[in-house]
Amino acid sequence: MTNEMRPEINFLQDAFQVSDALNGVQIEVNGKRAEITATQPYTRDENEPSPYDVILHRRPGELVIVPFLQHGLPAIVTIEGGCALIRGVNILEQETVVKEITRPGVVSRELGLLRGGVYTLEIVTQQPPLIRAKLSE
Repeated sequence: MTNEMRPEINFLQDAFQVSDALNGVQIEVNGKRAEITATQPYTRDENEPSPYDVILHRRPGELVIVPFLQHGLPAIVTIEGGCALIRGVNILEQETVVKEITRPGVVSRELGLLRGGVYTLEIVTQQPPLIRAKLSE
């Protein structure tokens, strides 16, 4: 990850803006830390007729583990019923990459995220970007 100035993380934006801002951000959950390497935006129209419709009932800035397949899919809620799906991460130990993950269900499993769980996100620092997730339900 580079030390260049990046846009601030702001969950009160649309799915495309949040998805772009999340790449390169570190997320800490359950004592594990990972760098987000791939995301995919989903709009309200894409979320309504699918398993992602649980997103429509959540607040921007929550991490929802969409109950789909075995481990669930990690998605950060944005405004207007959108979300940014976390598709890939690098698992970090003391700032060193120890594992690269490129599938959302495996991201959930490796970070210990509970299928169907909702996590509150706290922006710890903007530069370098770090968010912390805590199970809220």
